[in-house]
Amino acid sequence: MLTPSLQIATRVEHAKEVSDEPGRQYGVSGTWAANSHLTVVIEYLYGKYKNGFVQDSSGHDINSRRQLGLKLSFEFKI
Repeated sequence: MLTPSLQIATRVEHAKEVSDEPGRQYGVSGTWAANSHLTVVIEYLYGKYKNGFVQDSSGHDINSRRQLGLKLSFEFKI
């Protein structure tokens, strides 16, 4: 936690059993609690495939992938 409303986290994954997923993935995420009702999360994840493991629709090898995610959470009471 950098401050009570700001957090940073890292992520490392390794898997051999999951098909069509990278063997290793690395990432970082940041969470900001804007106020008591709104939270914003931004995540970045980089994955590396084994050579020849995954191909696109044209048959070309895919060596890596990058994912970027954004999540907004809003709490309200009825």
